[in-house]
Amino acid sequence: MRTIFTLLAALSGLICLAFLAMALISGSKAQTFELGQDAEHTYTLKFDGFDIAYSGRVTDFGPRGFNTKTETVAGITIDHQTREADPRRNFVAATGRTITVPALYPIALFALLPLLWIASRLGRKKKLDTVESAAPAA
Repeated sequence: MRTIFTLLAALSGLICLAFLAMALISGSKAQTFELGQDAEHTYTLKFDGFDIAYSGRVTDFGPRGFNTKTETVAGITIDHQTREADPRRNFVAATGRTITVPALYPIALFALLPLLWIASRLGRKKKLDTVESAAPAA
């Protein structure tokens, strides 16, 4: 069980460092990764300074465009898009969204497990030192 915890802490630490590196690199220039496209959506991941945006946006807006609704909760912005159906032009109804998260949220989240691992190592070392000092000298 200890080995699994150590491996998960190491993986989490690497992911944390990757998010931190992307946040620092994208401070001067936004980094956009195209994740793919289907008939209705274009998927991207964008690092822009200390913001990370995952987008599944509607690909073709149609003749009437689309409606947008934006919500913000705890620093996380969610942009909803809806497109109405237009049977004359063969457009089906579609929805899309963009979620923007401050980069510090995933950095802090993925830093938790490595910090817990360090704390468990320090706690175990103190416990061993206490046991050794309490043992009678022979």
